[in-house]
Amino acid sequence: MEAFFLLIKIVFMQSMLRRFKFFGIGFVIGMIFVFFFFGNRGCSWLPGGRVKTTIAGKVIVVEENTLNKLAKKGVSKKDILTVLNKGDVDFGSSKKQGNPQVYLIDGEVDGKKTSLWFTIPRDGFVSEVRIPEGNIQSAKNSTTGFAEMIHFPNVKAWVFVDPKPELNDGLTALDYGNEKEVQKALMKTGRIDFSKSNLLAEPNPEHYIVFKSKSNKILGTRCFWYQDHVKISNFFDETQSSK
Repeated sequence: MEAFFLLIKIVFMQSMLRRFKFFGIGFVIGMIFVFFFFGNRGCSWLPGGRVKTTIAGKVIVVEENTLNKLAKKGVSKKDILTVLNKGDVDFGSSKKQGNPQVYLIDGEVDGKKTSLWFTIPRDGFVSEVRIPEGNIQSAKNSTTGFAEMIHFPNVKAWVFVDPKPELNDGLTALDYGNEKEVQKALMKTGRIDFSKSNLLAEPNPEHYIVFKSKSNKILGTRCFWYQDHVKISNFFDETQSSK
């Protein structure tokens, strides 16, 4: 009887080992397939994929002088997003701690290696694109100038207007009847004013966005990230100051 049970145990162990063997072979082949065809781009569960997903979930901006410098190097706004989507995150050369975090992403533009920094401010909704200059550990977001918004979260409605009565009245007076129209205007003409933004504000970093109304007024809005939305707390008429 003992010999019989021993035989059953041996057969069972051999069967399990065979299954683990096939599982291991399948797992390795699957990993090779994923890395060969998708690399670091299609795997949001990999560290590099998670970083790029975080950046892509924010409003990506480029300061105007930086945008001009990149244009002179033959790097367009479309190329910047290509570097983000198809490039590789260099963790060893990134600033993974502090505020903001800054990640170096290496990609290709017209066959040439192109490296860019992408900032991730704590609790902020903006990621700024920077040209690698100096020590990345000392890199911060811009505090002066205007930045163009070149990418927006892939969310149908990411703008939330504070439902205070005076703000709703102002919203109507500024040619907008709902948040959808405000969001459309921000995406079409909005620019970040770094001089009026405060990324160290408590409890949430504040960004100041300037945009045009339907009647071509220059408007400003102070906003911050709140529950997966850009929350607008007030509007300002910038028409006179912009002249």
